[in-house]
Amino acid sequence: SFDPQRARINVLSIPRDTFTVIPRFGPDRINAAYAAGGPRLTIRTVEDLLGVPVHYYVKLGPSSFGRIVDAMGGVEVDVEKDMTYTDWWANLYIDLKKGRQLLSGDQAMQYMRFRHDDEGDIGRVRRQQQVFLAIAQRIKSPAMILSSPRLLQAFVQHTQTNLSVSELITLGVFAARLHTADIHTATLPGEAGPIYVYLDEAQMRQIVAEMFLGVSSQTLASTAVEVLNASGVPGLARQTAQRLERLGFRIVRVEAAAQLAQTTTVIDRTGRPEVARALADLLGRKPVTYEPGSGADITIVVAQDLIALDPVKVSQNPH
Repeated sequence: SFDPQRARINVLSIPRDTFTVIPRFGPDRINAAYAAGGPRLTIRTVEDLLGVPVHYYVKLGPSSFGRIVDAMGGVEVDVEKDMTYTDWWANLYIDLKKGRQLLSGDQAMQYMRFRHDDEGDIGRVRRQQQVFLAIAQRIKSPAMILSSPRLLQAFVQHTQTNLSVSELITLGVFAARLHTADIHTATLPGEAGPIYVYLDEAQMRQIVAEMFLGVSSQTLASTAVEVLNASGVPGLARQTAQRLERLGFRIVRVEAAAQLAQTTTVIDRTGRPEVARALADLLGRKPVTYEPGSGADITIVVAQDLIALDPVKVSQNPH
């Protein structure tokens, strides 16, 4: 996620064998979502798993990523050991030597795809994050000023995304202004079994709260939230409450509002602006008001506009 308010980028990796429930298909590895329903179902599955909205996506294959790295002039990575592996069926050929070096696009993909050691898929995730940090560092170099048009063209031609060109430029400029310490990486923790990775729910809630909401899981658990249904849609308040509860919010009351409302509103009653704003953003950047009162710390008035939120638009670009 790109967080301009805190001037940081958060990178959260989800192990491909993570056990989850794919909407309309049932329990499976999370990476099965793309094969079953493309970007749209993948986004829905990730939203259900994490409890946070996904507004934008970028889809790219191995060769596409390689072309983007080549457009940057390569990326500098410290390869921690010699890596050799061949998979004729998957058309995968890895041959890298230990040491800090400038990797081409193809070599960067070899490094990111290697998982044939004791670390397995977790090691591959770590290497992916390492390459991401190296790319972020590369973007900051003065040489990238001359390479920017070529990089933007490669990105547009070789990815599928719902980001516009102007949004891509804005994100690139934002990333270039950050320091390495402003880029935070994490991997969803879990226990690897013979088929699935089973997530640690408590640790996941803590990571999601700090990365995407900007508050600690302890703060969420200590904030009493009530959800009032002013939408006229039966069950919408309960559904909203369950989603928030999964994130770690403490729901103390769910019931019908005294009257219908047109706009979903978050009401801060005891001076918890950071939690109120996090809730408002989760629900689609809804308005926040401050109305002192007793009872719950925060009241959410759920209106019909909550069900009218547009799903993520999926690009028809085949790349």
